[in-house]
Amino acid sequence: METETKVQEKVEEKLDNENDDKKPGTSKEKKVKNADKKHKLKTSNYTDTVSLCCACLQKTPHSQLFVCMKEGCGYALKQTMPIMSPALFYRRETVFCGACAFRGLHAPHRAFLRAAEQLAFYTASQEVGARLELEFEKFQKLSDTAPVDYFIMKATGSSELPKIPFAKYLETSKSIIEWHRRQSRIYNVIRLIKEQREEGHRLVKNEAEKLLTAYSKVSTELEREATVTVTEKAEEARVRLAEHRLKMGIKPVEEEKSCSSVSPHSGRSSLHSNATNQTVRQMPSKSDMQKALDDVDDEITGGRKYTSIKVESFDEPKKEIIEENANFIDETVRQTILVMERRFEMIRRYSSPKDTIEQLADILDSRIKCVRHRQIVVDHMEKTYNINWSRELK
Repeated sequence: METETKVQEKVEEKLDNENDDKKPGTSKEKKVKNADKKHKLKTSNYTDTVSLCCACLQKTPHSQLFVCMKEGCGYALKQTMPIMSPALFYRRETVFCGACAFRGLHAPHRAFLRAAEQLAFYTASQEVGARLELEFEKFQKLSDTAPVDYFIMKATGSSELPKIPFAKYLETSKSIIEWHRRQSRIYNVIRLIKEQREEGHRLVKNEAEKLLTAYSKVSTELEREATVTVTEKAEEARVRLAEHRLKMGIKPVEEEKSCSSVSPHSGRSSLHSNATNQTVRQMPSKSDMQKALDDVDDEITGGRKYTSIKVESFDEPKKEIIEENANFIDETVRQTILVMERRFEMIRRYSSPKDTIEQLADILDSRIKCVRHRQIVVDHMEKTYNINWSRELK
């Protein structure tokens, strides 16, 4: 009993010293007392390596401090307050140095003593580790609605992250500094998971907005181009047709107001295609057509003339070129082929394929007398333009 009484007296003396700043006194005196206490005992939870023995009040390394576990002892382990750091364990629990525990005042309870350092790490690790595990559970489950979580699920095939034993990881620390380093590492892992999820969501949102903006811009342009008025298309077709007629040596003719709607592709006809859209063409006059044909002959024959050829109206179903007092031309096969090719290119723009071939046959018969000469020209035209001559040569 005497031993426990002496220990009680020393503990009370320690408590009295710690409560000196609560007694009446000037602010300056309190600051001096607090400065002396900080000088005598470190207060940092991260760098504490020593603590005071509750019996002899001597600074003792944590590895040499002990805690009484005997039931009914007034200095036994209580654990009434949460321990968030190993250093707090030595401040809130009654600890004894080795001398006081085994040879001093608390020697009668030596069989119930336990190393304080192991208990400090265990108590703080269980308290902090349990809270970290609860916080980690918020991020442990993966959701397919989050971009980062969805990729992790596809890569691992699991719907949640593996559980990490934070408490055991902290408990196996060798020192307080290492314990706090591990704690900081755990906080960094949790923060990284949270930040990466937020960053992934923000990145996907920004890219989605860019995609929608680009899509809206393109769709608007396509819609605007697709809704060009018929008047604009007709005007464009009219300009192209006028330019083409000028190149062919045909004077431009005013189109009827009722024929203002012209297909963009109606100006180009072919023997191998049937136009599906109905168009109205302004046919050239007979004088313009005759002048164009004469110009072609002059270019090839050097200005040699022969009896004029009458061009019937192009409004009739069949266009015929009738010979009137024809005088045959003395020219080479090459010259005849050039004349026929140019006549073919001009006539087929305003006549059907059948009528075009009929007119070419009339022109050739009225121009060349030699059957062999005409046969060579006919063979060339059939081979070049893939046409069938409309009559037999006589």
